[in-house]
Amino acid sequence: MRHLSLFILLSFSIHATAAEELPETLTKSLLWRESCENEKTENVARGLKLNSPRFDKGVSGNGWLIEQPNADLLSSRDFDDKAGWILIGTPEFRQEGGAFSPSCATVDGENYLRQVVEKLQEGKSYCFSTYARAETPGSRLRILLDKTELVAVAPGKEFGRFTATFTAAYPVSTITLQGVGGTVVVDAAQIDYSCTFPTSFVPKGRRSNQINELKGEGNFNPKRGALSLWFKPHWMGETGMGYGLAGFGNDGTYFFLRAYPDKDEPAHVWKNRLLWGFRGKAGEETYSGASCVSPPLQEWQNREWHHVAVNWEFLPEEKLVRTEMYLDGKLASDRKFIFPGVMVPETFLLGYWHGGYANAVMDEIMVFDRPVTAEEAEALFRLRAE
Repeated sequence: MRHLSLFILLSFSIHATAAEELPETLTKSLLWRESCENEKTENVARGLKLNSPRFDKGVSGNGWLIEQPNADLLSSRDFDDKAGWILIGTPEFRQEGGAFSPSCATVDGENYLRQVVEKLQEGKSYCFSTYARAETPGSRLRILLDKTELVAVAPGKEFGRFTATFTAAYPVSTITLQGVGGTVVVDAAQIDYSCTFPTSFVPKGRRSNQINELKGEGNFNPKRGALSLWFKPHWMGETGMGYGLAGFGNDGTYFFLRAYPDKDEPAHVWKNRLLWGFRGKAGEETYSGASCVSPPLQEWQNREWHHVAVNWEFLPEEKLVRTEMYLDGKLASDRKFIFPGVMVPETFLLGYWHGGYANAVMDEIMVFDRPVTAEEAEALFRLRAE
């Protein structure tokens, strides 16, 4: 089975406390709950395995930050030595004052840095990012790809992160960091592939697998149930990538929650939307099914919270599967699919689905032993939003 992860955005204010209780009807139906607070998951006895978890501010306390693995193409990305960098003039490499590790470097108009970047894929999107601060008031940082200026920004006195997106025109190009009007201190440079947003900085250049897995047996009602969670995506405005949020089942029959942002096709039937889908196999027959499809996501903003609750129910006498999806407390879609059986899930995967990582923060994950009602879906949303 593949992995899924969930994300939720919300332009409402969020309660910081986790003390609020579920309505009694939901408490009685709750199979398990994961608050995503720390590495000591409360569901270890259920077999939940966390792979190299990272944390960010959650909808309540902490949340899991699940991002794609990152094989950075840069050398000495934290400027601890000069490896890989071409020095134009005499830029200074310092062993103190950096944004992450103590090391950093300084650049200005005559003394700056270049690095040749190899193994780029022509036509693919990349995001270069670096932390920078102005050592000389009013100085700016120029980021160039080959001879083209990508951005020119004005850092403040404290470190901030600055990004420059580009589409690779050649398999080999050169990144340049240059100060203008004074000295700029730079640190924590990174290139993310197949996206136009930066993931969290990885000093060693490779982020390990962050897919979290829970065994299915004993943790789901195979005939019917509901999944509820909050997520905060980092990928709004992207094009051409699917972001897996969560999924469970076995090799032949499974449910999945996946987002397909696409700023260029806001009215497409499944692009720029969130999908709650089902695929099934019974005997030799494969039932491709379809998906609950959300309204277009063009109103969503990056790094804002949303809540999603999804239902499933097998109706073997009618040879149907019934599904529903609620977004931010409102019914977004409901569908019925032909399927003549039930599913015993083997695995529940968080953070990945069919090549797409969540690239989002997830929090307050709950599984119920029955579908939630419209009133309960709204109550789950209102539990953390006002």
